[in-house]
Amino acid sequence: QVLTNIRKKLKVNDPLTAALAQNTTNFSMKQEKLNRGKQICQDILESLQKQIPSAEGEFFGSIVNGFDTQHSDFDYTILMNDSRYDGYESKVRILEFIKARMALTTTAEDVTVIQARVPILKFYIEDHWEFNISVDNPLGVYNSRLLGAYTK
Repeated sequence: QVLTNIRKKLKVNDPLTAALAQNTTNFSMKQEKLNRGKQICQDILESLQKQIPSAEGEFFGSIVNGFDTQHSDFDYTILMNDSRYDGYESKVRILEFIKARMALTTTAEDVTVIQARVPILKFYIEDHWEFNISVDNPLGVYNSRLLGAYTK
């Protein structure tokens, strides 16, 4: 899709560019995987909303900006919309809470909270699909939307 959009903007119609554009479509994430990944993240969000109703979720990364492939991961941030959950330790506690809930309800593998600059809950599900969940990471959302806008 990205190359197709670039080709249209640049009005490039040569056969090589057309072939590249067609091949990138074949490498994009399959709709079934995309739908299942979105449902998994929605289930996580709904579980958290039972404790923190103000929480909302947003995808970012390659799924949003159009650079996804069949092997892309799912990048998802949970926006708390509540200043009581500001701060690094609060974000880690929320991810640990989600991790504990997942242990009861999913077949996720290698569930780990990574304490980096932006703490991440990383796990794998089904056919080794990778998920990276963060808390209050709107910059990732904005950057992904910006990259997506550049390619349209």
